[in-house]
This record gives sequence, C-alpha cells and structure tokens, in this order.
Amino acid sequence: MAAFGLAAGACWAAYILASRIAGKRLPGIQATALAMGLSTAVYLPLLVVLASRAAAGEIGWQPFAFAAAAGVLSSAIPYALDIIAHGIDIVMEGVE
Repeated sequence: MAAFGLAAGACWAAYILASRIAGKRLPGIQATALAMGLSTAVYLPLLVVLASRAAAGEIGWQPFAFAAAAGVLSSAIPYALDIIAHGIDIVMEGVE
C-alpha cells in the first residue's frame, strides 16, 4: 500500500512541476492538458501492473474505480469549478 501512496505522490509532483513549466510557456489551458498527459504517462506502468493483477484475479477491479473517481474529483471537477468561478471563457477553435 505504501508503494501506491508513493506512486500517487510522484504523479502529483510530476503534474505540479509540468504545470508550472508549461504554464509559463503555453497559452490558455494547453499547459494543464499537457501536464495531465505527462502525469498520466508516468502513472501508466502502475496501471499496467494493476490491470495484469486484476486480470489474473489477484485483486478486484475496485482500485480502478477508486482511481477514476479520485482523478475526476481531484482534477477535472476542481479545474472546471475554478474556470467557472473566475468567469474564464474557453474558446474551442474549430468547434461549431
């Protein structure tokens, strides 16, 4: 269990550092999207290990549900609420 906590902490650290660097160089929400993508790439090996254990029946699929819920509740929802609270208009180019 401690390894999962360390992996989660490493992913958050990667997300924060990537956001900080990209935020200075990219306009709008591109920096956040890049940071989330990079942190996902860092977390991918752990996902592969968990999926193989779940497929082998060693663990249930509950960790995936908890991880998805944590991702949405800790990143997507707060970010969306922040955008709404600050009244920021997000323009999606090419979408009509």
